[in-house]
Formats: sequence, C-alpha cells, structure tokens
Amino acid sequence: MSLELAQRLQTMARDLANLEQRIERLKSSQEQMVHDNTVVNEQLKAALAQITRDNALIGEQLKASQRELATLETFLASSLAQKSLPMRKPVPQAGTQPQVAPLKPNEKH
Repeated sequence: MSLELAQRLQTMARDLANLEQRIERLKSSQEQMVHDNTVVNEQLKAALAQITRDNALIGEQLKASQRELATLETFLASSLAQKSLPMRKPVPQAGTQPQVAPLKPNEKH
C-alpha cells in the first residue's frame, strides 16, 4: 500500500469518526427534543383541563348569580307592588333627546 493511499484512508477514517460523533449528537438532541415536546404536551393538556374546570365553575357561578338576581328582582317588584309606591318617570337613555313641546309663537326660550 502506498503512503498516499494510507494517508487517504486515515483521513477518511477520521472523517467517518467525526461524522459518527455528529450523528450521535444529533440523535441525542433529537431525543431531548422529543422528551421536551412530551413534557410541554403534558403541561398543555393539564393547563387545558384546568381551564375547562375553571370555565365550568365560572359558568355555574354565573348561573347562580343570575338566579339570585332574578329572585331579587321578583322580591323587589313584589315589595313595590305591595307598597303601591308611585313609579318614577323613566330617565332618558344616553344619546336620546327628551321630548319637548313645541313653543307657541309668542313664547321665549
């Protein structure tokens, strides 16, 4: 075997060894990414489950508040009806104009 061929083979062997090391590092990185993705996926599932539970609880609290408000409205209406209190004039809503009677020809503002 010639010296040149031996040097080429030695260079190729080093290159192959370097490639094997790179491949192993890539495999290790890929395994770490798979692990990290699995962890993140589990965290997302747990967060979604918590959000779902929180939404259900808030929905129940909202329904309870609406029932309580309806009960209070019924009680207030009943109390007002029993006391025969005169009803107040409705207050105009924002952005609406109050009704004004037209002026007679000789009236001033």
